[in-house]
Amino acid sequence: MAGVPVTLKSAWRIAVIPPGHNLRVVRVDIHHLRLVVTVAETGSITAAASRLGVSQPALSAQIARIEQALGCAVFVRSRQGVALTSAGEMVVERSRSILDSVDQLVTDAAEFEHGMRPLRVGANRSPFFASLLVELEYLLPDRRITPIVDASSSVITEHLISGELDLVIVGVHSEFEQPLPAPLQEIEFIEYEPFLVAIAEDAAPPSRPLTVPDLANNAWLLPPGRPDGTDEALTNLFAAQGVKLRAPYGRQGLSDYWPYVAAGNAVALALPTYEPPIGVRVLPLAGNPIVGRRVVRWHPDRVDRSEALACARSAAAVYEAHVAAAASRYSWWNQLSDHHPRAARDLWS
Repeated sequence: MAGVPVTLKSAWRIAVIPPGHNLRVVRVDIHHLRLVVTVAETGSITAAASRLGVSQPALSAQIARIEQALGCAVFVRSRQGVALTSAGEMVVERSRSILDSVDQLVTDAAEFEHGMRPLRVGANRSPFFASLLVELEYLLPDRRITPIVDASSSVITEHLISGELDLVIVGVHSEFEQPLPAPLQEIEFIEYEPFLVAIAEDAAPPSRPLTVPDLANNAWLLPPGRPDGTDEALTNLFAAQGVKLRAPYGRQGLSDYWPYVAAGNAVALALPTYEPPIGVRVLPLAGNPIVGRRVVRWHPDRVDRSEALACARSAAAVYEAHVAAAASRYSWWNQLSDHHPRAARDLWS
């Protein structure tokens, strides 16, 4: 097939035969990728050779053979050193990714051999989860925990279903939940979590629950990420009273928009774990019309029930600590206990 490049592959090796090549196969392996990345990092064949403990002529010849195998120039040489070509930037980026994967494989294999198993944990992005990670690393010393976060509980749960995660800690809405497919399992650790509203301090009424008429003229920040029921519940609440929800700013993370709320430009849903900054008040909604719960979900082939239960109990404790810290900023907290979240009653039985 004249003029058509041919690629030969074997484990950890790639051989490329460009059109017109003399068919002398030069193989590119993991060692060669490390050479390329080292030269790119140092910007000099001489400096890279010193770091690698080889002679400059030997490294220069090796780089030339690698470029021949790849069928492209990776570096441009000059008196000042070497610089990456456009193709070289792609090669180095891909090389780093491959090397990271290989290094992680070696680490995972060694840890697995010595009893330390990986645990991929997903959760909603929040300070609560960051605090929980500290506890989980102490609680599960034989696990190497890798966290993955997303604003949407549905996205996190999909990662669990697809096998990308082993265990997740998420908030869900009872009215908008999708059935959890077998064999995934679930433990509830917060059975009742009323949503609150963050509003500018000088626009907030006295310490009483807010109503839809109180909020009818406000612009809203919708929860970030893929919709998972929160904004639908909010829209339905307003529609039931004949009010159209205005959300001109789209989906934004409240942690990035506290100053916007403090200025009175928008309001947003909040949770009992949120500690408002100066200029913002967090108040309950009358009747608690939007309520969620928090759960631990896991795959039983990768997480023992005892581990999941320990995670749920730790999550409940960390959650309550965050609520206590936030509640110290809520002037209404001691008078309006109906708006407090509740831990699952059978979590400790």
